[in-house]
Amino acid sequence: MEEPTNTKRKTATLGLSLTVLLLAAAGATSCGGEPTTTTTTPVTTTAAAGWNPDGVISTGEYSASKVFGTGAVTLTAHWKSDGQFIYMALEAPVTGYIAIGVANPTAGVGKTNTDMILGYVAGGQASVFDQWATTETGSIHPDDTEQGGQNSIVQSGGAETGGKTIIEFKRLLNTGDALDRPFVTGANQIMWAIHGTQDAMVQHTGAGRGEIII
Repeated sequence: MEEPTNTKRKTATLGLSLTVLLLAAAGATSCGGEPTTTTTTPVTTTAAAGWNPDGVISTGEYSASKVFGTGAVTLTAHWKSDGQFIYMALEAPVTGYIAIGVANPTAGVGKTNTDMILGYVAGGQASVFDQWATTETGSIHPDDTEQGGQNSIVQSGGAETGGKTIIEFKRLLNTGDALDRPFVTGANQIMWAIHGTQDAMVQHTGAGRGEIII
């Protein structure tokens, strides 16, 4: 029995669609038989554009900078924010560790409950740690992960050249981790420290307090 006209049209349409799909599948391989790939470019914010934690501070990579300390005992911080993340570079004339901390405003000159980010470069490889200071003085600031927290550093890198170390990192302004202090829009009280060795348990040779404004 002859099929109704509308049924024939549906069948023809399905057949055409199947043919198109088969042709698309056949075209998904190159002449050499290797499958082609489609690359999706991630969407980035204006603040993130051009940012790469490679240990090189390029012109325009950061929106603000500030020098802490004097003479050979200095740390320069560079930073910018897209409202969600902070992007920061730290540089100092040492071949050891560099650290910056979001200070506990009630700790006075001490550093109990200071959120610290410490990094160094060894063998051409940068290491950056998310830490939390547990004592008023000394070098007891274990990694957050050793104290029930999380590593909140999203990306990091660095380089050491000409007796200078540069560390770069990206982190949420507010991580929600109890062992992190938020970076806030406006004034942020910070602590900083540097040392000529990479041993974070060795007391710093230069340190101080200051303020950055995001």
